[in-house]
Amino acid sequence: MTVTGMGADVRDAPTGGSSGLGRNVGELRQGRVQRVMDRLSHGALWVAGTVSMVFLLAPVVVVVLASFNRVPALDVPPRRWSLSSYGAISPALYEAFFLSLQLAAMAAALSVALAVPASFWLARTRGVLPRTVDTFFRSPLQVPRIVLGMSLYQAYVLYQLMSGVSLRGTFTGLLAAHVVLVTPYVIATCVASIEGRGQDLELAAASLGASPLRVFVQVSLPVIRQALIASAVLATLISFDDVPLSLFLSGAGTTPLPVQLFALSEQNLTPSLYAAATLTLAFSIVITVLLEKFVGLRQALQR
Repeated sequence: MTVTGMGADVRDAPTGGSSGLGRNVGELRQGRVQRVMDRLSHGALWVAGTVSMVFLLAPVVVVVLASFNRVPALDVPPRRWSLSSYGAISPALYEAFFLSLQLAAMAAALSVALAVPASFWLARTRGVLPRTVDTFFRSPLQVPRIVLGMSLYQAYVLYQLMSGVSLRGTFTGLLAAHVVLVTPYVIATCVASIEGRGQDLELAAASLGASPLRVFVQVSLPVIRQALIASAVLATLISFDDVPLSLFLSGAGTTPLPVQLFALSEQNLTPSLYAAATLTLAFSIVITVLLEKFVGLRQALQR
């Protein structure tokens, strides 16, 4: 009996070892295949990202290089480098630049003033009404700007027929439209920041006898300070770079710089026009870099 049992054990041993070895080989092959697939997917993502970056940046690089061309031709790279095109920028473009800057700053300030109380109410209130109001505030984000511009244009026409006051071609009408455009971005950023933080500090301040106004000014606002700065800068850039909305609502004396550049580009492309576009691009980049340096763009948008 003992010998027979030992023989059975001996016969069974190679079978178990073979199956274990087979499993190890299979796992090894599967691991190699997985590593190859990971490398291929990583390479595909890298290629797709590189192609996307080239596709996005190539037109910008062409415009910047063309702005240094001495002759009025689109030679990239320029055969004769010069800064003369920057000195030949029309005074009308500088006026349009300062108009765009004023419009963007005022639109950002008004949107922040409207968005802060609305954001606290939307973030701290539960029910059907807050969700409905939130959907209403964010609706401009779902509508193409060209459609939003046409809608506001028709609204201004109806307002003029009813009241006799024209908002088309006025700074007030353009400002109101830009506030409608940028306020949803400010609300979305502020609501996300408020919802990401609890009410412990506010409740503690209230329990110590602070009035609601003092709690709001000294506790609630400082907590979302970075989100406010980030959303205000984002609103400024969106308003400053807008074309579709301003194209329908601007007029003589109230034409922002992007619309002015768009209109001039249809007539003639000159190095001075490329220079003005390059300065506009540089302004946006400087604002973004300053925001990242002093506030932290990613952290501010996440808070």
